[in-house]
Amino acid sequence: MKQLSKEEALKRISAIDVEVKELRKIIESEEKQGPILDRLHSFEDACRIKGVLPNDIVRFPSPKNDWEIAKNAEDQLEFIIEVAVEDWVCNWNDSNQKKWIPVFDFSSAGFVFYDTNCNYTYTYSGLGSRLPTQEMATIIGKRFIHLYKLILTKPKRK
Repeated sequence: MKQLSKEEALKRISAIDVEVKELRKIIESEEKQGPILDRLHSFEDACRIKGVLPNDIVRFPSPKNDWEIAKNAEDQLEFIIEVAVEDWVCNWNDSNQKKWIPVFDFSSAGFVFYDTNCNYTYTYSGLGSRLPTQEMATIIGKRFIHLYKLILTKPKRK
């Protein structure tokens, strides 16, 4: 590659940035086929749908211990839920809006999905973002149980 001047380099970066934005639009338009939960089975799926790289989402791209792995699981789950709910916004001022969460249990069978729970206006100790439907809370809870387990069993920071 020939040596570029600073001005030429900035022009190329600008042109590449425009091209990247156009490519992301193509990816997003192709990914927007069918219901979101039919397309969202992994953190990598969420990244593909949004046109981002996984390492741009997690705070520890190369985790060094279990605590950092658990923090990455939090980032992944939050991002997955952001993608899953699409344009829905949890409105704590709307007492008529249902807000669903998956519920888990530690039993003799291990860490298991137990049920879903719905609240209209108040919060209590729970994990993760609220979801707009019971179906979504059930699917997300079951499909991403491994992330919930990492978060709920997170070791103390070292």
